[in-house]
Amino acid sequence: MIPHVWYCHTSKNEAEESAYEEQLSKDEEYDKRKYEESCDLLRARIQELEEIQINIMKLLLIGDDAAAQNEQSSRQIFQQKFREFLKENIISPHLKIQQFNHCPPLVQLCFFNRLVKALQYHLDHDCSSNLGRNEIYVPCQKFLDEPFDYFDCQRLGGLLSHLKKTCSDENCTVSDTSEIAVDETLIEIVDGLIVLYNSTAHKQLGKMCSLRETFQEYIVALTDVEKKIKICPNELVDVLAELNHACSVFTEKVVEQARHMAWIICVIYSVDKQEDVHWLMLTALRSLEKASTAGQLIRFVPDFYVEACINSYNALTSYFHPIIPYTRLEGHEKSLMQYAIFLSSNFSDHRIVNTDIQDSLIQALACFVCYPQSLRALESMPEENCITMTKALLAPYEGRSWAQTNWILLRLWKGCGFAYRYKHLPHLKPVKSQDHEHTTANLQKPCPSKIFQMYIQMILNLDTDGATKLLDTVLNQLNWAFSEFVSMLQEFHNNAATPSILWINSRQLKICATCFDISVGLLRVLEMIIHLNPDLFLDFSQPNSELLLRRLFQLLTQVLNRVTCKSNIFDIIVASSMPGLDTVDHFPILAAVTGILIQLVIKPNKVSQERAIATIMTEPGFQLGSIEFLLGDSEENSDSDEDTFSFTDYKEVSAEEEQLVEELLSILRGHVSLAPRQDIEEDMLCSICYAHTKTVKFLPCLHQSCRSCITQHLMNKNECFFCKTAITEVVQIDDL
Repeated sequence: MIPHVWYCHTSKNEAEESAYEEQLSKDEEYDKRKYEESCDLLRARIQELEEIQINIMKLLLIGDDAAAQNEQSSRQIFQQKFREFLKENIISPHLKIQQFNHCPPLVQLCFFNRLVKALQYHLDHDCSSNLGRNEIYVPCQKFLDEPFDYFDCQRLGGLLSHLKKTCSDENCTVSDTSEIAVDETLIEIVDGLIVLYNSTAHKQLGKMCSLRETFQEYIVALTDVEKKIKICPNELVDVLAELNHACSVFTEKVVEQARHMAWIICVIYSVDKQEDVHWLMLTALRSLEKASTAGQLIRFVPDFYVEACINSYNALTSYFHPIIPYTRLEGHEKSLMQYAIFLSSNFSDHRIVNTDIQDSLIQALACFVCYPQSLRALESMPEENCITMTKALLAPYEGRSWAQTNWILLRLWKGCGFAYRYKHLPHLKPVKSQDHEHTTANLQKPCPSKIFQMYIQMILNLDTDGATKLLDTVLNQLNWAFSEFVSMLQEFHNNAATPSILWINSRQLKICATCFDISVGLLRVLEMIIHLNPDLFLDFSQPNSELLLRRLFQLLTQVLNRVTCKSNIFDIIVASSMPGLDTVDHFPILAAVTGILIQLVIKPNKVSQERAIATIMTEPGFQLGSIEFLLGDSEENSDSDEDTFSFTDYKEVSAEEEQLVEELLSILRGHVSLAPRQDIEEDMLCSICYAHTKTVKFLPCLHQSCRSCITQHLMNKNECFFCKTAITEVVQIDDL
């Protein structure tokens, strides 16, 4: 069937591929033409068989062929058999005993596609139906009345038994069912199709995609071997023989995989199969949109409806693409907008208590903001949806899953921060065969959103109390994450010095790297907030701005001192290149800290600048050498024979940014030389922080501390540090 094979040696980027095709030789053009002709012939023969199967399915879905009123139609019989088929072949993750799959998954995928076509035909030609294929949805009342057997699956609001007890009759009624005039059996088949796709069909599409990735890996390997053969000297006979043998092996594999891909393109990744998945995504979306407007009824929706929406979108953009690009779908912009509104409206919906679904929604939104086209869809949403989404992202970082939402804020900012334009960390190289376009969202080119930054700025300005609570929790989480990171580094260092400990738990290494990544992410979010609304830290007329600024500088100096000190634990661990700690390096965290310092010290007006400089100069932990380290000017760097760190060595740092760092260093040097030395008696130091003098007393117990410590403490508890007495008032020591 496929006598000639052809494959593209370049990446999947369409522009690069078209440029490559213009340079094809005559033999390559011939192979490509013959390969495409073979695929067309194979596709035509397969379509003949598919049409026969679809026509059989149409006959099975006839709904008016019952011989008598009390007998069942073909459609009703098929629906009963279809439900039994699902029960026998679907493996529920919530069942302790896995069921045996009687039907091969690939056959189930083909069955899914044929049934979609047959169902669409009857939806369009059923005279009793007022909803066609593009309007059909599953009414949410069906999930409450339980006409369907969902094999013990979870609901969005939790366990069904609990929902029935807690949901009152008033909250569990819906009025839109009277508007639907569709055969109940057809709705049940639609519901069954969503079950079938999410449980089996989607997984099979993913397996086919893995075959395509294997094909690409073989192509990369073959290309590398061919390059080595060209540059290998003729004198190295044995090496050439091995390379030629490897080339023949890889060529055989590539030819074999190319023939497999021809079948996959014709049978699995075709235009009509893509349309089937697109239709299912829109149908599930409409069902969820209707349920979302029905109050508490959305809590009864099975969890796989949300999973089906997310999975089908991922299949359209990752599995079918680039063979059949998602952008070629008719109405893809409208469906992209619907999906954007669905994610932005539901990722923080309090009615959805299923933790797995909450995580899936947040992760889906996090991936959605990574690509320019999908980000534009979010930006094009109605203003109300944009504001709702932004408020949810800016909620305080406590009592909720904040790590993923923090990552979403990062993607909205990435491309605007100091040296924050890289796809991968400067000290790490991407994998050759990695598909940067659609598999790893984190490695996408930065695409910052000025529109959402505008919404963030607006919300921070309008709700200063909410902004203060947000910043308080962000600083708390930063302190926790970095402290955990440093303590784990200390543990690794101690273990390395202990002969009896021969290895370190890989899970601990992963947790350590995660704490580091979280610290960098929180610093970047602080950089964005300061850029958009510096007055939250620099306008001392606001109640908590001075406290927030002191806390921020205290954390920044702690980070700088830990990271920039030569021969300390951080430096030793980074130099050891310990597996699992690949992301831990000087550049990402120092770039984030530098971005914050530039926003506070250089960018604001003169009054705010003086406040920032005065605050950092009074911070006991501040060391000028930590700033000099950024450009390789510190005394420790000059005394060391090892390679020194400097932003000037990184192409990610622009010439303008280098000048800003030099200006920052010049300003701080000038103020350090002018700063008077103060000798403070130990008795006058605050016994909480040991950084500032005691300035206030608490009433009625009269215990003392600095104002920063007590102000921060009162944000969480209204009692004395020492005696736990309820504090009625905080006054200056001089006022008593």
